[in-house]
Amino acid sequence: ATVGSFSLPADQPGRVDYVITSDPRPDELRSDNNSRGFSLKVVDNKARVLLLDGDARWEFRYLNNLLERDRQVEATTVLFRQPWLEILNQPALQNTLPPAEAFRELLARTDLLIVGDLNPAEADPQTWQLVEDAVTRDGLTVLVIPGRQYMPLAHQSEILNNMLPLTSVRQKLAEQFLASPPGGEQSAFRLTLSTAAQNLPMFQLQEQPGSRDMALTKLPGHPWIATGTPKPGASVWATAAIPGLPAAGDPVIVQQDYGFGQVVWLGLDSTWRWRRRAGDEWHYKFWGQLIRWAARSKAAAGNSSLRMSVSDVIIDESESPEVVVRWDRRLLPQIQNAAVSVIAAQTGSPAPPITIRLQPAPDTPERSSARLTGLTEGNWTLRLKVENTTVEVPPNLQTELIVRKQISAELADVSCNRTLLKQLAEQSGGALIEPRPAARIAELQLPTDQPQQKLQVRSLWDHWSLIALFCCLLMAEWVVRRVSGLP
Repeated sequence: ATVGSFSLPADQPGRVDYVITSDPRPDELRSDNNSRGFSLKVVDNKARVLLLDGDARWEFRYLNNLLERDRQVEATTVLFRQPWLEILNQPALQNTLPPAEAFRELLARTDLLIVGDLNPAEADPQTWQLVEDAVTRDGLTVLVIPGRQYMPLAHQSEILNNMLPLTSVRQKLAEQFLASPPGGEQSAFRLTLSTAAQNLPMFQLQEQPGSRDMALTKLPGHPWIATGTPKPGASVWATAAIPGLPAAGDPVIVQQDYGFGQVVWLGLDSTWRWRRRAGDEWHYKFWGQLIRWAARSKAAAGNSSLRMSVSDVIIDESESPEVVVRWDRRLLPQIQNAAVSVIAAQTGSPAPPITIRLQPAPDTPERSSARLTGLTEGNWTLRLKVENTTVEVPPNLQTELIVRKQISAELADVSCNRTLLKQLAEQSGGALIEPRPAARIAELQLPTDQPQQKLQVRSLWDHWSLIALFCCLLMAEWVVRRVSGLP
């Protein structure tokens, strides 16, 4: 196989559809898998990240370096406690938050806020109030990376406790449950992905969907975690457990919708360990996709009353994307009897649109969702329809969805793993046959001659012919005796 790379023009914003084709070869059996289409969406802005931490712990250092290297991310970093010999006029990084009004504007422009191990003195009640306003009003995503010193156990903020997706936070050290063997690998927690997070982009570390959870489990472990009890309505994305111990996994990555935004609890501070012998392969893929997922969530269509978002904008025919509508919680009395539906219409198709009713979540009535099923290949427009409410809904509230034709795994990947096939043939007593000497297959399937000897024992009196012969001999003896005058 020949592997090549090429660049695509990205100077104009918008969505561009591409098709990669390959000319059929003379001895090729099938040519229906010689083309593959994909779409590329070019945006004219960067993902904006605000990173707040107390100390320059290892998680902060690797994450800050990652943000500085990513040219598609505009990062603002505040490190409150950093060594400063006062040789320079100011520390290497900003060590204070801007004034309240400037901080409010900064949060309004931010897609993802990462909160580390902050001292309660470094985040006063006004700070948490501004963060909560940005989450509920602007759709900000907050990611909390707890620490061993302050976050969140040392904080007494009621606003912070309301935003966190879990309660009764407690720390666990793997060494306390399983001592590390002398000279062996350190005891560590391993992550297991939940069903609710299977299709999230930040966890798609491998191309094959069935191996995503395996890839997460095989990544380097974590010696320390912070876990707790998920709140009603929160979604557990991953649990952590020590291999070899019968204890159940503890919730360690938990997400909760909060207003138009969301709060994610990342109960470990050692994702930098994923760089061991792999560099940026896993660490950057996780964080890069997480940042862009947060930016896409904030860009959901809507107004100050509601927001509509789709879990994926490009899917295969076999997938069922989730449509989510979130209301301003203050409008709950006005939407109790509201009928929320999404109308899916295929562009250029005479088929009637598909209407699907969204159902409110039992624990979070301000959130309604539904799965879109049975969508065929093509471009779809999803339009929101709201009835039985006095809340003003934009009449043109819609979004796009692209459905690609699903191709079988055999046609999508026609590469031959000869090493694996040879091992299977040797273990099963078979043979590996290349395409050209394929005539040998018929010879191998024909049965071979195997001579056998069989001994059969039969009693003389068990056959009628033997009895008749015996009677004839007796009669002949009697006749001979009579002719000879013998008695």
